[in-house]
Amino acid sequence: MKRYRNLAVIAAVTTISLGVFYTKVATSESNRPVFYISTEQGETSAANNLEIQGNLFENNFNRSVDITTKGSEYKNDNSIFDVINRKTYSLEKLNTLQNEEKNFMRGKNNESNFYLDKDYVWYADVRGKNVNFEARNNDYKLYIDGLDLQSKDRFKFKVNIPNEEEYSYIGIEDVQLVGKELVVTTFQNKNYGENGRYIYRISINKKQMIDSKQITIDKDAEATIHTEYTNPSEIDFTKSKKYYVYKQVKMKTTNQEDGEVLSEELHSAMHIWNLETGKEDKLNLTKEQLEMSKQSELFQSDNMLYFISHNDQNVTVLKYSLERKKIEGEPTVISIESGVSFSGNKIIDGKLYTIANRENGEDRSIYIFDLATGKTIYEGAIKVKNTQENKEQLLKKLELYEFNVR
Repeated sequence: MKRYRNLAVIAAVTTISLGVFYTKVATSESNRPVFYISTEQGETSAANNLEIQGNLFENNFNRSVDITTKGSEYKNDNSIFDVINRKTYSLEKLNTLQNEEKNFMRGKNNESNFYLDKDYVWYADVRGKNVNFEARNNDYKLYIDGLDLQSKDRFKFKVNIPNEEEYSYIGIEDVQLVGKELVVTTFQNKNYGENGRYIYRISINKKQMIDSKQITIDKDAEATIHTEYTNPSEIDFTKSKKYYVYKQVKMKTTNQEDGEVLSEELHSAMHIWNLETGKEDKLNLTKEQLEMSKQSELFQSDNMLYFISHNDQNVTVLKYSLERKKIEGEPTVISIESGVSFSGNKIIDGKLYTIANRENGEDRSIYIFDLATGKTIYEGAIKVKNTQENKEQLLKKLELYEFNVR
């Protein structure tokens, strides 16, 4: 009987201690500055699903923070309270899927490995004995896992990767469903410095690889020359798309006498792979448009490719149809104020979402522009409350860098 009394006392003390702990955590959370999006122009509803990611530099520590119209959430406390409430994915639809299909989603952490539409979800992963950049003969396999969201039928199988023993690392870059085939794009690294990208075509019915194609190879003869690859930004990597786009830039670095390193661009090219035909499509631009594209940010939405370029007076957006292989309409030109630069650009449903950074570092704004007219649909300001600190100085410590739509 005494034993059970002791257990009861321990349980009670544990419960009280946890209650005190969570009270302290909640109190700590409530004492932090609260950043939020305040509507300055347009309908507040335009920003209801927006989330802005940033860093707050405070007390020699960078604290990750997500900001919405409702307030802010700090990410990197690593407290039990924070870990329990932290969402796994930046895409809300994957968090929803995780809640609805716990068994299927278990162990699937990389957003770029997913394909998701209204009927199916597919996940591709590369696994081997020793996944690192040193070892070879890792016995890499491509593991496929799919779920019919209507019937709940599950499809699991693995396929061999050609010449996998030559590679020390193989990673997934993109997964697409084309008809009854999965098209998986990978980045692969050899021990002696050769890198490449492959497109693998896998028959779902036959559960086997039916085609493989190497689309890039990075094997520079000189140590001072290297090749950089850039993919367009996307708001949702899991959506269906017919084209895989990348920019290839060959650079040469030279060490100067003063110790600085000078970088020189030797060659630049844009590549478009049609995932339905398995062939490369030509980029049809005029010489002037091509030069502009080389200096532009790239953004891909569905089967449209956007070129976003900046100067001191304006931002120009070119819209290129990957299906029609031509520029659509006239360029959209958006005037900007002196001392303002745009960052974190995203294009959603024909609208440009951007973060405005001013030289004084105090005023942080977000804008939504209609690309059809160039007019401002929404303007919001980042403001702060729940603090005794100087608000202007606190905003200067905040760096904004990314949009999410939840």
